[in-house]
Amino acid sequence: MTIATQIGGLALLPALWAGRKAQSAWYRATLGIAVFLVCYSALWFGAAQLAPLTGRVPLPCMVQPESPLVSQSPIYCILNRHYVHPELSRLATGLSRHLDNRFPGTQTMTLDAGFPFLDGFPMFPHLSHKDGHKLDLALFYENGSGAYQPGRTRSSLGYGAYAAPRGSEQDACGGSAPWPGMRLPPQWEWPIQTRGLSLELGRNRAAIEWLVAEGPAYGLKKLFIEPHLARRLEVSSPLIRFQGCRAARHDDHIHIEIGA
Repeated sequence: MTIATQIGGLALLPALWAGRKAQSAWYRATLGIAVFLVCYSALWFGAAQLAPLTGRVPLPCMVQPESPLVSQSPIYCILNRHYVHPELSRLATGLSRHLDNRFPGTQTMTLDAGFPFLDGFPMFPHLSHKDGHKLDLALFYENGSGAYQPGRTRSSLGYGAYAAPRGSEQDACGGSAPWPGMRLPPQWEWPIQTRGLSLELGRNRAAIEWLVAEGPAYGLKKLFIEPHLARRLEVSSPLIRFQGCRAARHDDHIHIEIGA
């Protein structure tokens, strides 16, 4: 629970203690779960109040009238993985407003960001995301008729549905990656997927163009996306980087980060 949520381990301790006082296994499990949920809820709300004091703020979990920015799944908020530096929050909000103005009805969806406390605290399975300066954004998709699908991604969690190289496009790692590493072959996709969706080029291109043009004013230092996908979207900038062959693929999401 600590690895997944940062604060979950603290909620688990009183739950385990309470469960030991129960007579039967059924009552022990019920009491333990109830105590855990109460403690975790209290810690979750407390983290939202205290995180700004340490320089991090929560990203929206639901679409708000003033900003069409939303978490791709409630799980990222439930697990406390939606905290960023205030400047990164303003960057994501600015992007969502720009896309909604250019393409009315667009929802910009966030994925993993950071935990509420402690620089250097690892966020598995990421190699970074340790300081509130990194944020993953979901790609935009359309259906078979070419209609944009707001609030939908190919995979259930936004990760693991790759826009793999096609035609003459080449994989930056030549179809293999050094071990140990996080890079998976494109055929190893997340098993729970929405069929019939494909990459929507217009919004993905517009998002990256705005980020590299306006992002530096918010402190944007780099943007990770697979080279073949950048060429397909016809975007280029010194801020657009390749993360290397040991890190996870970036043709299922966009990674942005600001300077310290």
